[in-house]
Amino acid sequence: MNSGILAWIAVAAFLGATTWTAARARTRTDAFLPLGLGCVGIASALRTHAVVDHVRQVTESPVDEVAKHIALVVGCVLISGWVMQTLTARTPRTPLVIGACLGTAAVMIAAFAASGPWVAADLDSQTQGKPLMAVYWVVFYGAFIGATAWFAYSALRSRSRRTWQLRWGTDLAAVGAGLATIWAAVSLLALLQQMRDPDGSHLVLGIQTRYLIVGSSVFTTVGLVGQLTSAAVRARQQRSDLAYLHRYVTTAVSATVPPPTHDKAVDSYHRTIQILDGIGTLAHYSTAADREALAKRMPISPPEVLVAQQLRMSVARLTDGEPPSTSPADWTEQLKDESSLPRLGRALETDANHHEGRAPDPSMTR
Repeated sequence: MNSGILAWIAVAAFLGATTWTAARARTRTDAFLPLGLGCVGIASALRTHAVVDHVRQVTESPVDEVAKHIALVVGCVLISGWVMQTLTARTPRTPLVIGACLGTAAVMIAAFAASGPWVAADLDSQTQGKPLMAVYWVVFYGAFIGATAWFAYSALRSRSRRTWQLRWGTDLAAVGAGLATIWAAVSLLALLQQMRDPDGSHLVLGIQTRYLIVGSSVFTTVGLVGQLTSAAVRARQQRSDLAYLHRYVTTAVSATVPPPTHDKAVDSYHRTIQILDGIGTLAHYSTAADREALAKRMPISPPEVLVAQQLRMSVARLTDGEPPSTSPADWTEQLKDESSLPRLGRALETDANHHEGRAPDPSMTR
């Protein structure tokens, strides 16, 4: 396929991904992703012949390549900041991220400007005899390789802690980041080869770098959008599961549900507290013997299914007016991670559908 067509496909992909992620951004660090994708989209546009020819005709210098390099580096740094928040649960300091972007751009622009004059030709072919351009290339390739390699490493390192549904997108994005790292390494070797022998072949192992960068664009874009889509689907399912669990528990213990506020985070906090309070109350109507009996009757059932059955037994005892147990159950181990409550709600609803003779929702069996 023609490289110009591939470049425009990459531009369209990044434009769509930027628009979609910008619409989903909720916090200041969420904005890192659409901003980063937008910058990489600009860099992709600066690879098209129409844009390059127009810029060089107006400026009579390879300003387009400098802008492309800066947009690539800034985009990768911003996306890496978002990855840090998403995969490592650490929120990067916005001033540091912005400072890294502006500092990198300033050094590259200064080195380019001080190394002039330039003619409207490839930037690479004019770097001989311009020692300050060594700073330019070190900053560009160093920042680019550092950001993309860290992205790929973080995605692969955290994959074992996530389910396949929440992993496939970042796995694809990690492949894209890895291709981008290879592109930068190969491009750097080609540049060194060109500086050593301006008239020789500048292909490294016969690799066409344009295909590496386009492949990186496709994998990264599809992966990031796919990861966000999967996370949104999972979050919607979890909200439904938690809503069912909340109704079940508060009805069982006759708890008063506070009216909703205008802040979804506050409502979510109140709901979680009520769920835990209700489960704590019902735990006093269950015994360790219940758990042992259920474990023998359903030996291969997940922990949340066993807890769901014990909750139903507790509700029955509470409804019948039986006194609290002298040896209440301890469900701390089964409910210790953040997804345990949604899984418990799903198990309760699946069990209710089964007893009422309805076919369970396929999503409840995951």
